[in-house]
Amino acid sequence: MKLILHHLTSEYKIHAKVMWFTLVILLAVCYALSIDASKVDSVQIIWYSLVAGMVTSSAYKKDFSLKYYTAMPIPRDQLILIIVLGRVLYFIPGAVTLTVYYSALPRDPLFNHSWPLLIITYFIGISIFNAIQVLGDIENPRIESVPGRFESFLMFFKKIGINYILGSSLLVGGFVLIKGAVEVLGLHFINNQFLIILYGGAVLTFLMYRCHHIFLNEHLSYWSWKKDGALATLLIAASIFPAIAFKQKAANFVYNHGPTPYFQAVHEIDQLKLRRIDSKIHDINAKNELGYTPILVAIRNGDLDSFITLKSMGANLTGEEITSASPLDHKKFKEKYNSLKLAILSNNPKMLETILQQGLYSRGHNIDALHFAAHNCKAATIPTLIEFGFNPNQPLENGQSSLFYAAQTSCYSAVIELAMHGADMNLKDKNGKEAKDYTKSFQMHHVLKRFESKKMQQNRLPASTNLANPHLKR
Repeated sequence: MKLILHHLTSEYKIHAKVMWFTLVILLAVCYALSIDASKVDSVQIIWYSLVAGMVTSSAYKKDFSLKYYTAMPIPRDQLILIIVLGRVLYFIPGAVTLTVYYSALPRDPLFNHSWPLLIITYFIGISIFNAIQVLGDIENPRIESVPGRFESFLMFFKKIGINYILGSSLLVGGFVLIKGAVEVLGLHFINNQFLIILYGGAVLTFLMYRCHHIFLNEHLSYWSWKKDGALATLLIAASIFPAIAFKQKAANFVYNHGPTPYFQAVHEIDQLKLRRIDSKIHDINAKNELGYTPILVAIRNGDLDSFITLKSMGANLTGEEITSASPLDHKKFKEKYNSLKLAILSNNPKMLETILQQGLYSRGHNIDALHFAAHNCKAATIPTLIEFGFNPNQPLENGQSSLFYAAQTSCYSAVIELAMHGADMNLKDKNGKEAKDYTKSFQMHHVLKRFESKKMQQNRLPASTNLANPHLKR
C-alpha cells in the first residue's frame, strides 16, 4: 500500500500543473456553454470530462517506458496495479467537473443513481480504459519486434479483432444476459447502477489478471493458428454469415424494395422506365411485405413526378391504403402509416399539399398529424398542415400537443415553426407538465423559455382554431 501511495504522490507532483490546467479549462468551457442557457448540456459535461483525461493520458504515453517499470524490484501484479492507478490521476479533473455540474446531469437508475455511485462508476470505467491501454503497452513492443510483416499483421489483427472487437462484443453481451437474469429472478434491489458497478469491477479484475498473465507469458502475445485462428474464423463467420443468410429479410426493412419492377423504377426516379413496364404482366398495385405499393413509395420519397405518373397509369390511392411501419422507424409511432403520414415523412410540402387535396380523409381524422411531423422533425411540413386546418394546440389522449413531441426529440426547427404559428408554450398535459419539462437539453429548454416572452408572442402567426380538416378548401 505504501508503494502505491508513493507512486501516486510522485505522479501527482510530476503532472500537477497539467491536471490543474485541465481542470480550469474544463470548468471554463462548461461555464461558457451555460451562459446562453439555464445550465450546460449533460452530454457535453460527460463527454468533455472523459476526452480531457484521454487526451492527457495519450499525450504522456510517448514518455512511457515498460523497461523502466520492469527493472523495478516490484512484484509484477503490484506493478500492473501501480501503472493503472497512476493513469487514473489524468481523469481527476473530469471527476471534479462532474461533481461541480452534477445538478445538470439527468437522474437515471442505471447510470446516475446518486453522486457516489456515479463517481464510482466513472473511476471503474476509466480504470478499465487504462487497463486496456496497459495491455496494449505490453504487447506493442512485441508486435514491433517481429521481423516478418505477415506475422506482425496477424499479431495486430489479434490485438484489434480478437482482443478488442470480439472482447467488447462479449463484454456487452455478458452484461445484457446478466441484466436479463436479474430481472427474471426478481432481484430488483441490484437492478440499477449497483449492477454496473459489480459487473465493471469483475471486468476490471479480469483485465488486470489478463495484463499480469500476458506480462509473464510473452508467447501469449504472438499468433497461434490453433487458438487464435479458431477465434478469428468465429469472428469472421459471425460477421459475414448473418449478412448472407438474412439478406432477403434485411431487404424487407427497406420500404422501397418490392416484388415488381415498379419499385425499382420509382427508386431510380425514372418516369420513362415506369411507362415502359407492361401492366398486364406486373401489377401496379402490388404490395411488398411492409404493405407499400409503388405509389406509396413515391409519396414517402417526396417524388411528385413519379406520383403523378403512377396516378395517370391507374395506380390506386384511397384513404384506406395502410402500410406497416418499418422496424427501423421511430418507436413512438409504431402504428400503421397512411398516405398522409408518408407525405409528412417525405418532408416535401408540395407532396403533402397534393395528398391533402385528394380529399381522402374525413373531418377529424389524423388529428395526430402535427404530432407525427414534430416527432419526426419534419418541420417543412408543419406550415402546410396548419394551413389545411390542423391545430398546433390539439392535445392527444395524454394531453400533449405537437410542441411536446418536438421538444422531446430536440427538434429546434419544429419548435420554431410551431411557436411562430401559434402553439401555446404554457400548455400543460394530464400530468400538469409543460413541454419544457420533457426535454433533457438545456439549449431546448432555453429556446422554449425565450418563446414565452411577450415580444415573441407578438410576432406569432395566427393559429388554426379548427380541428384537423385536410380537405378544407383554401
